[in-house]
Amino acid sequence: KSIFKDAADLLSRKILFLPKDIQFKLKKMACIGSQCDITILHLICGDDSASKEPPDELCNINIAIAVDEGLIQKNGPNYDFAHDQIESAAYSLIPEKHQGPWHLSIGKKLLSSCNSEEEIEKIIFLITDQLNRGKLSMKEEAEHISLIELNYRAAKKAISSSMFSNASHYLKEGISLLDETHRETHHRLWISLYVSYAETEYCNGNFKNVRDTVGSIIAHAKSLDDKVPAYKTLCLCVGSGRKNYRRSAQIGLDVLGQLGEHFSINQSQVTAMAEFLKTKFLLLGKDVDIIMSKVMEDKQMLVIMDLLETTSIYCPPYFGFILVFRIVQLSISHGVSVNTAFGFACFSALLNNADDLHNAYKYGNFALDIMRRMHAREKYCRIYPILFSSVFLRSNRMHSCLDTVLEAHREGLKAGDVTCAIICATIYCNIAFRCKKKLALVKKDLTDLGREAKVYRQESTWNLVYPLEQAILNLMGHAEWPNLLDGDAIPDGSLERC
Repeated sequence: KSIFKDAADLLSRKILFLPKDIQFKLKKMACIGSQCDITILHLICGDDSASKEPPDELCNINIAIAVDEGLIQKNGPNYDFAHDQIESAAYSLIPEKHQGPWHLSIGKKLLSSCNSEEEIEKIIFLITDQLNRGKLSMKEEAEHISLIELNYRAAKKAISSSMFSNASHYLKEGISLLDETHRETHHRLWISLYVSYAETEYCNGNFKNVRDTVGSIIAHAKSLDDKVPAYKTLCLCVGSGRKNYRRSAQIGLDVLGQLGEHFSINQSQVTAMAEFLKTKFLLLGKDVDIIMSKVMEDKQMLVIMDLLETTSIYCPPYFGFILVFRIVQLSISHGVSVNTAFGFACFSALLNNADDLHNAYKYGNFALDIMRRMHAREKYCRIYPILFSSVFLRSNRMHSCLDTVLEAHREGLKAGDVTCAIICATIYCNIAFRCKKKLALVKKDLTDLGREAKVYRQESTWNLVYPLEQAILNLMGHAEWPNLLDGDAIPDGSLERC
């Protein structure tokens, strides 16, 4: 600590020997971070001649001394601090009481420099970060509301790039600016922040935060419509622990009941068979073009379809199919949605299990066609593993299924559907083993994908591949008792959790 402090003091003194305008620019640059675009630096330093001369020439003239001194480096359109200690030293020269106002001033300048929503979107992270660091210097209520909205916009942009940790940060910042009065005066903004925060924390594997946030939404939301997205996220969160599948399914069924779709998890297999035959009858004479001729538009029906799909994942197999049949039936009567493809994929898998390969292949292709026509890449992780571990695994060569299932895994992570993404990973490893991929390569895939599962707190789902991993170790001669499916790859009690 003493060495670092001495180094920081030396660097601070070195900066203080520079001309005042260079010190000013370095301090402003330190407010931005380790790297700063030349145009941005020129703007935040307040030079009114910005529109008269190229900013890079002006900045080069004024800051060339700092470059010569080795404090910063020119890197394309940016200036970079040569070392993080230099950045810290420059920032330390701003009195602590002035740091917040400086950040606030920078954020406001950046925001006011944007002439359109598109320009704001390009630098939304930078603007929001600066205003967040200067929020304690804000005095007007309107400024706080504007910053809350900016944090929400920044979070949505981060989500679109699958940066769920960053998104949670912005949502948490926005929530920290809310008080009880905002729950009434800006209820829609309040709901949007809390629902999005629950969703991103599920993606990050922070399940306690999900439960706490959903609890707040359920307690304070004014309508069932506001609560449904939270219930769906809770359903996914609870279902991440395999012992909680039944409880997760019950959450979904309770909400479906409130929406007018009544089911009992104790319904018999006779009911499932009756719904299967009903669905088969409704599909007679219908090709994919007839089914796609009507698109579902009713908002409540779209919510029901989404909940039917999510809930079916966590139901006992025969009962899950009852919900799947309902998805197909509603698609025929009310039009297709992105959930229709999932319904047909599951219907195809059921027919495959019944050895009706012709219709299994037909409806499997229905699912793919509907998904592609609706550009539903976020559904890859739910549809591809169903089809490419059942009917298409029988009709295609195993090797041809590998890349498709791995793509589904990656798309699932991008979409934040982490449980289904990890299920894709388990299926990928099983297919890789069955199609005689080299054992060492399958073992490496298991290690890499298992590490990913741990990051997303999906260990209970990843338990499914422990027997496979142990079998590979046995075959590679890395087990003490190769004739027993027991060893280092199977943690104590993990098979019970499967």
